[in-house]
Parts: sequence; C-alpha cells; structure tokens
Amino acid sequence: MLAFANNAHTQRWANSLSEAGCEIHLAYLPEHAPTLHRLGDGVVQHELAGHGQLAYFTQAPAVRRLWRRVRPDVTHAHYASGYGTTLRLARLRPSVLSAWGSDVYEFPDRGRIQRALIRANLGYPDVVTSSSHVMAARIAEVTSGRVHAPVIPFGVDLGRFFPSPDPTREGPVRFGVVKTLEPHYRIDVIVRAFSDYLHRSGAPAATLDIYGSGPLLGELTTLRETLQLGDLVRFHGAIAHEAVPAAVRDLDVFLLASETESFGVAAVEAMACGVPVIASDAPGFVEVLDGGRFGLLYPRGDVRALADLMFELGTDDRRRTDVAEAGVAGAQRYDWSANVAAMRELLASVAG
Repeated sequence: MLAFANNAHTQRWANSLSEAGCEIHLAYLPEHAPTLHRLGDGVVQHELAGHGQLAYFTQAPAVRRLWRRVRPDVTHAHYASGYGTTLRLARLRPSVLSAWGSDVYEFPDRGRIQRALIRANLGYPDVVTSSSHVMAARIAEVTSGRVHAPVIPFGVDLGRFFPSPDPTREGPVRFGVVKTLEPHYRIDVIVRAFSDYLHRSGAPAATLDIYGSGPLLGELTTLRETLQLGDLVRFHGAIAHEAVPAAVRDLDVFLLASETESFGVAAVEAMACGVPVIASDAPGFVEVLDGGRFGLLYPRGDVRALADLMFELGTDDRRRTDVAEAGVAGAQRYDWSANVAAMRELLASVAG
C-alpha cells in the first residue's frame, strides 16, 4: 500500500485487510507517519524520504526498489493526485488506485497541468476504485469516459457503531459534528446556524460539540466569541477513531456542512449510531442519505435552512426519533465487513 499512514481511512483498510489474511506492507512519506491513530502489528511499515508535494515524484525510484525487495502480489495506492503519481512513476503493476474525493473533485480543476496529471494517474493502474457512485461518475468525467471505477464504499463497523441501548436523556439538546477543521467542511456554517437556532423563540436550550483539529480552530474560536456563544460551543480537539462511536452516541443531532463530499462516512457513522443527521446537499451526503430518505438535507452554505432543520428536530422529539430510525436502516447498506471482503476479492483478482 502507498497511502497516508496518519489517516484513519488508511489505517482501517490496512488493519482490516491484514486481519482478513493479507500480508500488508505500507509505504508513506515522513509527514504521513502514524500519529493519533494506530496501525496493527500485522502491518509492516516502510517510511520513505523527502517532504512536500515534490516527494511524490522524487521517491518513485525508492518505491520501485522497495517493490523489488518485497515483491507484492499487487500494489494498492490511495489518493490519485499524490501517491497515485508515485505509483505511475514507479511503474508498479499489477496495481489498484483508490480515489478519495478532493483528488478527483478539486485537483483537476486547478489548471491544465493538474488535470493532465490526474488523467495520467487514473489511466495507469489495472483498476481504479471509488467509494461512491457520484465519485465514480466524476472519475469517468475527468477521464473522458476511459476509466470506469467499481464502487466499494468506505463503510462503518456495525459492531462498533450502533445505537445507544438507553437513548433517553435529559438536559439541553446536544448538536455536534466530528470533522477536521478545514475550509471545505464549513464548520463556520454550523456555528452560525447554531447561533440562529438559539435566537429563535421557543428553541429549547442546546449545546454544540465540535470534535476535530485543523487550521481553522483559531478562526472558529473567534467566531464563537463574536457571536457570544461562550461555553455553549465546545471544541474537543481531534479524537482517535476508536473514540468516535461514544462521542457520536452522546449527541442528539449530528450536523454536516461540507461544500464537497465524495462519500460521507461521517454521516453513515452517525446514522449507524442512531443519531439523526442533518447534512448539506454535497453529492456524497445526498447519496448516503438517499436524497433525504435516511436524514435531512439542506442547500450548501445556507445558514438559515440549516437552522430551520435544527429547530425542527430540536423541538420535536418524535420527529427526531423517526429520522434516527430511518438512518439506522440506511446505514446497514454500508457494512464495513462486506466492504473489506469486496476489496480483498478485487485485490486478489487483480493480483491473479
């Protein structure tokens, strides 16, 4: 595997495939070394050299040498605009490339060079995979129909993400989100909508819990003070993936405001935990919520529309329960064990 070792997505794939009987060798750049999350003992780690975007190019010979030493049955690169470049320049086959989202949604639109690079990377491996149907359509668009990506969702472990056995609770309505504090996730929209909600007549008392770290923490903290929200908005920082189910189950309503989203695993995690989801109409959320069947959707960036739905669920316990139950049913489509089995079968097929 060529992937971000410090990312929970990579670690879930590596650990789960290892547990499924695969021998996993994971190569990564130093800046992507595992930190908060943990790789299993069965995953052999190989730290490369170099830093920054240029390292994706300069480390190709080192990756080729590692490939000759390990002699893997198949190489699996994650993220088409980064490690996908290394995969192609190292000329590794048989190979699989998994797109993640911004690599095919945002990167190709930055310029002609970027689009040419991503088209070359997507066209190189034996198979390109997508975590959603909307992203598979985007891959086909970017490659002018030359690449048709099978869909293997990045689902949830239903043995860990499940509804609370005792969902009854007292006190303020607890709104929350678990997301990295980066611009395209628009946590500022959630904070502003929460302020709008609090100022509405008849709105029950509420709190907003934000789990995640990132470059916008200072800006969001300033926004909290500007809107005079005080300790009603709580920043908890990043949490390990193992702690996410308990954090989500502690909420009454899960909020999402992304401008772009290729799949929406955070929404599926909340759905599986029996927490009603309100999400922006980013393509990935529309897909996992089935157009509003398994959660509530609002136009991206529309603070008032989000506040309207927060008020709807905050003031109606029965409505909140109905949306939560629908979400639990919808989450069953994304059983992680089935996703891992599908990926293992695909990798074995390419290797064979």
